[in-house]
Amino acid sequence: MPALCAWLCWSEAEGTYDRWLGNFDRRVELERRQLDLIRRGDLGAAASLAARIPTLEAQGDADGIAFGLRACVSDGPAGAPAG
Repeated sequence: MPALCAWLCWSEAEGTYDRWLGNFDRRVELERRQLDLIRRGDLGAAASLAARIPTLEAQGDADGIAFGLRACVSDGPAGAPAG
């Protein structure tokens, strides 16, 4: 039974990590698209993408914290640790 428990715990942690990493990939892609739109002068579309990023950041922070990461130091005031 302990081996099953260890496997289930690892499986859950791996799933949380995969969610965090996928979220990070989505944010990077949104930011890349946003930059392209800004360069083309489409500020309305860039702002629309920018509005989606904070929700993804919050989800990513929650998943990261769930498997042991701390919030990014740049999230706090003047770059101070956020937690």
